[in-house]
Amino acid sequence: MKNVMRSTLPSGSTIRTVGLGILAILFDALPAWGQLCPNTAPECIRLTVPARMVNDKSLTLRADLLDRWGRIAWREWERWGTVSAVRVADQSPVPTSIVLFDTHITPPADSMRFFNGVGCVTITLDNGATEPAGDIEVTVSVNGVVDGVPYSLSASKVVTVLANPTLRTLSGTLSGADLTWNAADGVIHLVGNATIAAGTTLTLGPGTLIMVDPGAPAAGTLVTVHGTVQAVGTAVEPIFFFPSAGPPALRLYAACTDTAYNPYAWRGIFHDGSGTSTYAQVILTGAGNGSVEGHIRPPVLRFLSGHSFTVSECVLAYNNGKVLLGGGSGTYVVGDSLISQCGHGGEYRGTGAYSLYIHDTWFTGIGFGARSCPSGGTEKDGDGLNIVASNPALGAVNKTVTRCVFADCGDDGIDTSYTAPVLENCIFWKLRDKGCSLEGTDVMPSLTNLLLFDVAFALDGHQGETPPGSVYHAWNCTFSARNQNLVRTVSGTTIEQCIAWPNPQSTCTAGAINYCYVGLGSNMSCGVGNVAADPMFVNSATYDYRLALDSPARSAGPAGEQIGWLGFPWPFVSGDHDDDGNLDLTDYALFSECLSGPGVPVDAGCGCSDFDGNGAVDLRDCAAFQAAFGPA
Repeated sequence: MKNVMRSTLPSGSTIRTVGLGILAILFDALPAWGQLCPNTAPECIRLTVPARMVNDKSLTLRADLLDRWGRIAWREWERWGTVSAVRVADQSPVPTSIVLFDTHITPPADSMRFFNGVGCVTITLDNGATEPAGDIEVTVSVNGVVDGVPYSLSASKVVTVLANPTLRTLSGTLSGADLTWNAADGVIHLVGNATIAAGTTLTLGPGTLIMVDPGAPAAGTLVTVHGTVQAVGTAVEPIFFFPSAGPPALRLYAACTDTAYNPYAWRGIFHDGSGTSTYAQVILTGAGNGSVEGHIRPPVLRFLSGHSFTVSECVLAYNNGKVLLGGGSGTYVVGDSLISQCGHGGEYRGTGAYSLYIHDTWFTGIGFGARSCPSGGTEKDGDGLNIVASNPALGAVNKTVTRCVFADCGDDGIDTSYTAPVLENCIFWKLRDKGCSLEGTDVMPSLTNLLLFDVAFALDGHQGETPPGSVYHAWNCTFSARNQNLVRTVSGTTIEQCIAWPNPQSTCTAGAINYCYVGLGSNMSCGVGNVAADPMFVNSATYDYRLALDSPARSAGPAGEQIGWLGFPWPFVSGDHDDDGNLDLTDYALFSECLSGPGVPVDAGCGCSDFDGNGAVDLRDCAAFQAAFGPA
């Protein structure tokens, strides 16, 4: 063969890479058997931190565990890290404390909690106003073990501490130069309500700091936007909104007898009219001091009428309120963001045919308020998302949630009513109630490739309730609920090629269940192709819900295809070393490193190159790789 070269792995082992050109002649159209790529440890931490902070106020930061390709290491399901700080000048420690948003967990001192590779924490400097101005280095460290291999990572960012900073005080109707905010302003200080008039734009540059006073209880400081907002930070210099009241504004009012608002917080930013606003690389904290609108909490970023928005690469965290409310007929886009430690993750209940696209966003630590309150109290539990329409005709199209994580939520992951969203390629876990709650007639939500586990109930169709239940279609989902998997399904519902394990799940529901694996003891009288047997997950105890190589569920579909969850953030592909959903030149380079020849055991990390599962990466695997090469 041609194109043979040698290289050395970090461990010192020698490998070969061989060109594939001749293989189509040797082996024609071999299938991809679906071998398992290894769970690889994260290799670095990416920090998103404001470049500056006021010494007696808060600092909120996001940390992402990244794999070797710079993608979020989502297989790190739950991990605790630490946060610390030193003075840059002499490396002396700077004492800090983390802010406790709610009490549903007790975090260790100086800790940061990660879900699926993404963490968020707010800290304060213990010395407060006496901490001198200057640069500090903030460090996040994480230690873990993946498949028996330990790792230890840390990352640092320099933050400039401001003491008695220059304040640019603003309120009222803004015009002229007051419509442009930048880092050079020192700190923008909103001391009262501000208005952006129709036809004008508020522009915020990278690194802008905005400190907001609380205002009156239930009617906190509010920015009203009749024009538009263009708040565009950078990864190095995100825009940072923080409360002047400090930690009291950064906690959840959670008890039955608490108000729904936090009186120390500011209210939010309310948009109307027909404009489009952009929030990119923005960290927004300490809001939610207003009146309840819609479900359970006061809104923070509210969009009415035809106002549209894009929220991209933002951190919306430590907000007592509902961080996003789309209540009009606009186009709402949320992507690559973190919504964490908030009263409610977002509600979309437009009065018109609004469009919604949410992608690659993590919803964590949301809504752990009181439930089942006695007379005189009000429930405070919050969902990850509510997607609602005023009637089925308005809720039938243009609503998609994809490649998202819903973890550690105080109520449902997603709650829908009279809408037919496309929910695909998402993970729901560690939820106090349902994974997905589906209500409303004459709509048909589509659920594809979802993993739902450690939830009270996986899917609830709300049969016999008001609002009435929703017909839905679910394909290639895996359910492993604490109580029931499918609850109150409605006639017309279709559940196909799914796994509901280990709880029993009757196949005789109001809908149809076909080609599914269900728990032992299930009623198997209905449907076709159903099996009551262990689907053989790799290791559900460590949240690895992939199917083992010898699982019969790998070929239990109507055409011999795999059933159940297919992977995240998209279906797993054999040979896809970099986990981007297709086989490309990056995968070819890594496959080539794994090529060993017949009878040579597969090296660690090369399992998904062994297409035929014979324990070696050989020419038959080369042929299978070539057949599968190209876009998904």
